[in-house]
Amino acid sequence: MDFPPSSLHSYVPEQPEISLDAESMKMLTSLPLYGEPLCTNESIIAHVKSVKGILESLLRRNDWLKVDEYLTKIVSENYLNSYSAISGVPMSEINQAHPELALLARRQHVYDLLVEGKYDEASDYYNANVAILEKCRSKSVRTASSDLKVLISNRTAAVNNDVDTGMAIKDYIYLYYPIFRPDIRKRNFGRKPHELWEFAWRKNTVSGFRCFACHKVFKHKKLTMIESHLKGDRTDDITACPAVTENVLSRLQLALDTGAAGRLSRKIERGRMSRDTQSTGDEHPSPDGEEEGRGDGCTDSAGPSNAVPAC
Repeated sequence: MDFPPSSLHSYVPEQPEISLDAESMKMLTSLPLYGEPLCTNESIIAHVKSVKGILESLLRRNDWLKVDEYLTKIVSENYLNSYSAISGVPMSEINQAHPELALLARRQHVYDLLVEGKYDEASDYYNANVAILEKCRSKSVRTASSDLKVLISNRTAAVNNDVDTGMAIKDYIYLYYPIFRPDIRKRNFGRKPHELWEFAWRKNTVSGFRCFACHKVFKHKKLTMIESHLKGDRTDDITACPAVTENVLSRLQLALDTGAAGRLSRKIERGRMSRDTQSTGDEHPSPDGEEEGRGDGCTDSAGPSNAVPAC
């Protein structure tokens, strides 16, 4: 079902790690991701926490078969609250709408089989679950699938996986399923989350950002540089994103335009309030009765652009 925008943009706290036994995991992953209609902020938050908790537990256990099964369920049952990486295809079909997400867990399972020397099993699994991606509309996924096929045919256990599969899966979910993206509760008067946080992630203690699309980390770089990264405007120290899609580029431009319009509107409003104060000689209190510097906005490092203040 589709959630109202006001509910989608509500604060979703970080979910603490949970550990589930095999029986509990089997029961939870077999349940629909949404049961009763989610019509309140509280029920949406509970839904998000449940899905994120199960996915986190599966990722920590490196249970890639279950991860793939659960990702397929997420895609099929949350398509109304998502963006499709590939246009013109059924958004509920992971192999067509989200081939990169489909590839991540399946490729990792093949890697694990190769490391264990189970070459025939890896080949059978590839033919049954990965070969379908060779015909998808993502060039990068087609190339990665073909490379994996060659690796299997070479029957080698020397697998060099330079991708943190768990992190890549979460990045992908955050980029295309914003309802599952966490927010960070920081507030500063008159400031809202920068619109570019829709495409990147940063821990509070680390300078720089990580691109949700390609998972590359840019240390000691300003967030605004991700615009050049996504658009392919190469500089000496910012490379073009190899995983950017037309969907991401259109959302990027919309976010930039919306952010610029919002900042202009706030600037005009501040100017109007300043003129009113000068004409009356009165000092106007800060909005909501809070002291200057302690309002409902968020700092530029406050999280993704789709969130509203967590008040």
